[in-house]
Amino acid sequence: MIGSWYGDRPVEVALGGRFHRSRMTLVSSQVSTIDPQLSGRWTGERRSTVAWRLLRDVDVDLLITHRFPLAEAAEAYALVDEHPDDAIQVLLDYEI
Repeated sequence: MIGSWYGDRPVEVALGGRFHRSRMTLVSSQVSTIDPQLSGRWTGERRSTVAWRLLRDVDVDLLITHRFPLAEAAEAYALVDEHPDDAIQVLLDYEI
């Protein structure tokens, strides 16, 4: 899984041999909106409340194996691509 937003830039994704042999799955998400079929029950406030409650129940720090400043994103992606068994969770740290 890669979390990113490329805007209107084209992105090359290799969907050849390894993709098919490994039976990889592509999943898309949109965090700012919810599927229209669920939006009546899942308001923004309810989604936020549930997400924060669930996050309190999980010690996610145990899953973080690497942290990179945003300026070193290329190195983070290289790690995940070239040594996936060494990385459980890779974080890109940035400030808004």
